[in-house]
Amino acid sequence: EILLKQIQVSGYKPYKFEEEFTINLGEIENQTFLLNGRIDRIDKCGNSLILMDYKTGKAQIELSKFYDGRQLQLPIYIVALSDKQNVEGAFYFPIVIGDKIKSKKLCGYFENNTKIIKKFDKTLSPNTLKSEIINLTLKKNSTENFFNVYSRAGVLEDGNLSKIGEYAKDIVKSGIKESLSGNVKALPADLQFCSTCPYYKLCCFNIETGIFRDNQTGIKENDIIEILANK
Repeated sequence: EILLKQIQVSGYKPYKFEEEFTINLGEIENQTFLLNGRIDRIDKCGNSLILMDYKTGKAQIELSKFYDGRQLQLPIYIVALSDKQNVEGAFYFPIVIGDKIKSKKLCGYFENNTKIIKKFDKTLSPNTLKSEIINLTLKKNSTENFFNVYSRAGVLEDGNLSKIGEYAKDIVKSGIKESLSGNVKALPADLQFCSTCPYYKLCCFNIETGIFRDNQTGIKENDIIEILANK
């Protein structure tokens, strides 16, 4: 029901499914690396696309986790298609049974642009401020020509959608360099990684006494953009 309603209210319509991609990361330590993947779904409106990844678990954007290299999936998808297509958004689409997950709305990255937002949910207006499909709410002073969106992680300034993709690509390349150096410490971000990691017994990390990586907090969009500007 949620899936069908999203298609009905959106200006974007399903275009491709399970789309494979390859990103050329260039030469790292005298070796060329390619990043391969597959995008669950691509929707199209005119010459513009939005990307979707179906999630059976928690679908939530946290810039602090993205900054730390733990939420790279959607930004990498943006990189995969931005060179050839105009990408206007990338979303997690929660697919759940029952009420195990509180929010069943699409959550992702998009720029705070009224024309684009209108295509996400055609029911949005100064009279209908809250979307039932996308994690997006307008402020009361919104007009038909200007949607004033409440600030939250993932709502980006104009021009920053491609930049978060660039940051994600840099994180991947730095991870490759670290792996090639052999300096891969057992320093997990939190306990959940150890409980599902197939290499847990190999690294011998002790969940009870081991040292965990410091979690970054309070990271803002401009913090990430500033890093790119100064690199």
